[in-house]
Amino acid sequence: MIRDSEHKHNRLAVTSVSKYTSALKRLCEFALHNNFCATNPAEQVQFHYTKEPQVDRELFTTDDLRKILNGHVYQAEKLDGVQHYPYHFWIPLLGAFTGARLNELCSLNVNDIKYDEETKYWYIDINDDDPRKKVKTKDSKRIIPVHHHLIEFGFIEYVDQQKRSRKKMLFSDGLTYNPKSGWGDKASKWFNKLEKKGNDKYAMGYLARCEVKKPGNTDQKAFHSFRHTFIHNLKNNPDISIDRVADLCGHEKGILQTQSYGGSQYKMPIKVDTIEKLNYDIDLSHIRYDLFNIKLSK
Repeated sequence: MIRDSEHKHNRLAVTSVSKYTSALKRLCEFALHNNFCATNPAEQVQFHYTKEPQVDRELFTTDDLRKILNGHVYQAEKLDGVQHYPYHFWIPLLGAFTGARLNELCSLNVNDIKYDEETKYWYIDINDDDPRKKVKTKDSKRIIPVHHHLIEFGFIEYVDQQKRSRKKMLFSDGLTYNPKSGWGDKASKWFNKLEKKGNDKYAMGYLARCEVKKPGNTDQKAFHSFRHTFIHNLKNNPDISIDRVADLCGHEKGILQTQSYGGSQYKMPIKVDTIEKLNYDIDLSHIRYDLFNIKLSK
């Protein structure tokens, strides 16, 4: 037997070993049924492995959020050699103030931003009404009120701008669709990447540029940390029930200890009351999309 410490080659992934084992069994079954062999030598072959625990993304601290929302994207001056796209400005803010997953945000259409006449409140419709949209579970289809800070930043003006330009997607500039990973692939690299390797066109990611994460760090902070931070902030408010948080987030098993449910459980006024209790206690007065828009034209 070769010990792991003596193994000098990369081992196959669990999914690859399982696939090859299944193929071997099918081949031996075919051989047996067609009289190429007297017995099936693979009949008793079983593949056992210890499943590694799922990586749990860490929360952003208040200092992390302050660094992210004071990074170069939200400053008036443009960095030399840096290409900007609207999603650079909006995706971190939407992650922080909606708790939505990266792919959910990147795949939004302009028409997914809607207005509720009864409450006079804007909301985001997370759905799978497009073949190239993906939601994680049936509970992921939900509506999320637009937090007042997003309104102040200029989000609705941006949506109107996209409508006037007859854009279908909210963040079409700079993003491309990947059949395997959806719309969020480039945004994930832009935000999460630690360092440039070789000729990789993606340089150091925004999280690293803001010095929230550095090469060699063992923490698991990434874009998904916005979701965990959003949930943590709301569920620690004594005036908000766990079910109300789950209603906004589309139920996150393991983070929110509540039963799964189908569809939206709460009406818009309660959703609005819930999300408006979100408070990161940091200064956001400098964040304005009209100023960022000027950088896009430089």
